[in-house]
Amino acid sequence: MEVRIRGRGVQVDEGIRAYALGKVDHSTRFFDRLGDVDITLFEVTPPERGQRFRAEIATRSARHDLRAEGEGDTVERALDAAADRFVHRLRRLSERLTDRRRQRTRSPEPVDRLDSGSANLPAGDGIPEIVRVRGNTEKPMTPEDAALVMEQRGYSFLVFTNAETGRFGVLYRRNDGRMGLIEPE
Repeated sequence: MEVRIRGRGVQVDEGIRAYALGKVDHSTRFFDRLGDVDITLFEVTPPERGQRFRAEIATRSARHDLRAEGEGDTVERALDAAADRFVHRLRRLSERLTDRRRQRTRSPEPVDRLDSGSANLPAGDGIPEIVRVRGNTEKPMTPEDAALVMEQRGYSFLVFTNAETGRFGVLYRRNDGRMGLIEPE
């Protein structure tokens, strides 16, 4: 990955160059398949809303163009704002690609059907079909181990016995991408 830094109305010295490279290196934690990265620093004239500088970070990665802008009263603050948006977009891209991969590989096989309690009604008459999938009885595990099992198997939630408390717990994937843990009181 090559990082090119340009300044338009801004003198790019070694301090700014090192700061920008650090920000881009930090973003590779979230998505490591980055192409060449272009960083452009602008001086805004006249200053809008007290913002004198604008930073733009752009790359082409995984057949997607990513671009983020940020503004600030100093070059560093403009780079911080742009880098935060850039990292956010890299995370979203990574999650989208992971979700697509999971959808292609995941197709649970129904094991058997449960009786819905009304033998006279055929399936499809407003009664949802219930499909039972047999799970493996796992040994007690920590929430961290349960998160690892969820990732490996592609589950959206997991009911497990907590090794620390001896009680059951439910680990689930939240809308913001983090894991949530439900434990009885």
